[in-house]
Amino acid sequence: MSDPKDDAQEKLKTCGISSGRFQHYKGPQYEVFALTIDEATLEPLVHYKSLVHGTSWTRTVTDGSVASLYPWATSWEERVVSHRGQ
Repeated sequence: MSDPKDDAQEKLKTCGISSGRFQHYKGPQYEVFALTIDEATLEPLVHYKSLVHGTSWTRTVTDGSVASLYPWATSWEERVVSHRGQ
C-alpha cells in the first residue's frame, strides 16, 4: 500500500516543470522559483514571479508540458535558480 504523500512527491519530481525563465507572448518574462505540494489536496503547485512587476503567482501543475501549463509562453530558458538562505 503506497502512501499518498509519497505518491504526491513522486508526481512532483516527474511533472516535467523545472526552475527557469519563460517569456509571455506579449514580452514580459517570468521565473519559476519553486515547485511545492498543496498539503490539503496533495496537488503539485508551481510558483513563478513576474520579472517586470515582481508579483508572485501560484497555479496547479495539471500537465507536465510547459506548452499546456503556459500556453502563452514563447520561449523557455531552463537554468538552476539559487535559493537564498539555503
